[in-house]
Amino acid sequence: MAPQRQVYFPHLDALRFFAFLSVFLSHSFGSANPESLPSPIDQFVTLFRNSGHLGVNFFFVLSGFLITYLLIEEREFFQKIHLREFYIRRILRIWPLYYAIVAIGFLILPWLSSSPEFIPHADIRYYLVFAGNFDTINQGLPSRILGVLWSIAVEEQFYLFGPILLAVFPPRYYTKIFSCIILSSLVYRAARQQEGLVLAFGTLSVISDMAMGALLAYKSHSDLRFRAGISNLSRTRISILYMIGFCLVLMRHDLIGQHPFLAIPERVVLSIFFAFVIAEQNWAQNSPLKFSKIPGLTSLGKITYGLYCLHYLGILCATQVANRLHLENTWWRVIFFEPSVGLGVSLLLAAFSYRFYEKPFLKMKERFGFLKR
Repeated sequence: MAPQRQVYFPHLDALRFFAFLSVFLSHSFGSANPESLPSPIDQFVTLFRNSGHLGVNFFFVLSGFLITYLLIEEREFFQKIHLREFYIRRILRIWPLYYAIVAIGFLILPWLSSSPEFIPHADIRYYLVFAGNFDTINQGLPSRILGVLWSIAVEEQFYLFGPILLAVFPPRYYTKIFSCIILSSLVYRAARQQEGLVLAFGTLSVISDMAMGALLAYKSHSDLRFRAGISNLSRTRISILYMIGFCLVLMRHDLIGQHPFLAIPERVVLSIFFAFVIAEQNWAQNSPLKFSKIPGLTSLGKITYGLYCLHYLGILCATQVANRLHLENTWWRVIFFEPSVGLGVSLLLAAFSYRFYEKPFLKMKERFGFLKR
């Protein structure tokens, strides 16, 4: 069916790239040896290393927002949610590259090299059914290339049940549904607060991010006063809210170190800030900066899925080049050389994947769309 209604958020592609960049820098700095770095450089590296997961948190909130908003719009326009077509669209968008990474991680890299970092410590059965996050909880991170797939598994689990809830229940129940999911996640995190891997990778532990994005989608779509409040925020208030959010991001480890129970609501608090960023970029009329105005970011945002899935290959290439050039593990290599080379290779791989591998599936996906994005 040809698209009949257009829904487009022009500033979100740029936000996607920033989220990816935080993940990339965290992983790129992951092999740094603190003893070889000056103290200020080590603190800088540690900051990114400890904050990379925030990019994944943001992706979760953004995914919950986009999927829910589009499904609500579809329901309003067509009087129903077409579940079959939704799942076909998700399969065509997610599965081709996902299973390519599974093949690379479990088959190709171990065949090319017997190096321990290429041998996955994982059960492939989990990855075939998008349950890799549970394998990570059981056995730890499987390998560098497969490690990124846990978040895609969580998103697929959300896509499996979320649209059904939206289709079955009337919209007047949506706020209660999303709020119950967030509350259930908090209770679950409180019950498992001593289990670090569960808090980081458990579906019920992190699903509050997507529920927060879904709640934002419903409120911004259906609550005119909420939307007007975001639209009319002054530049001063927007700046203050950003400063508060960034302070929470930077200080969260110190706060949790002093008060461990704060780890329970950490994700919810951060997801509220990320939901504000999405809402502000979409509808605030007095934004200090719309990220889509930065040249090139929107184009880069369109290939973010490939960047996220493939960036460890870029980092691996950068490490191999640095070793072949016999570069010492100095601050210059850690801060400049490996991130620059790794990002460049990642961009080339993602652009190639998007153009020659993903795009044919995306064209097929358009045939099952009811809204034009």
